[in-house]
Amino acid sequence: MQPLTPEGWQLHWRHLEIKILLNAQQVWLRDRLSQRTLRLDAAEQRVTIDGASIRATGENLEFACPDSDFSGVLTVTTHQRQLSLTIAGWTEPLAITWSITPLADDR
Repeated sequence: MQPLTPEGWQLHWRHLEIKILLNAQQVWLRDRLSQRTLRLDAAEQRVTIDGASIRATGENLEFACPDSDFSGVLTVTTHQRQLSLTIAGWTEPLAITWSITPLADDR
């Protein structure tokens, strides 16, 4: 995982580009093969797939992207945000967990 800014990280894994933005409490994913995008906004409990938004009403939001490999569960708890992302054809899901507040600056 490579630092993106002091507020987040960027990861390239297989055909996915993943950005984790701590301050915004968002995870962005882009499938370089299909050119589809997925944005998870933990603060608003919202999943946006190619501009179409799905709002969560409970703690767990299951989502699937029609005609794409994206599917998973966005789990929202008091102290953390956790994304479990399953990609079709992969044997293990990709799990990302991040704090709802950024880490203290070490300056």
